[in-house]
Amino acid sequence: MRRRRFLKGGAAAAAVFDAPPASVPGDASKWRLTPPLRGRIPVAFVLGPGATMIDFAGPWEVFQDVMVPERGPSHEEQMPFALFTVAEKAATLRVTGGMQVTPDSTVENAPPPRVIVIPAHQGSPKLVEWVRTASAT
Repeated sequence: MRRRRFLKGGAAAAAVFDAPPASVPGDASKWRLTPPLRGRIPVAFVLGPGATMIDFAGPWEVFQDVMVPERGPSHEEQMPFALFTVAEKAATLRVTGGMQVTPDSTVENAPPPRVIVIPAHQGSPKLVEWVRTASAT
């Protein structure tokens, strides 16, 4: 019984998060992530020292598992998201649990993202500035 209540509540929460924030003026359709017929939606995962692994590993798994069969016959064509990590420097980072992660990009050479995932971590003014600049577009 509790599971059903939880699932119903989860569906309601998903419906709420499908809309843009009430404080954002303009056309709500630009906030939807509609997969393009070709190409991918770039998703940046911002990492810093001490990043909480579950905060980026969980969302990474969700994005990587999305498949849209209508996009084409191959597995590669059906994947709508291009995932990459961004850090201040190219050096390997130690995240929670002692795991080491080498970022794909730095704030200087990261591709422009459409989605930015920010896990809990020790940020820096340089990372904050990159997020502000990248999220403006």
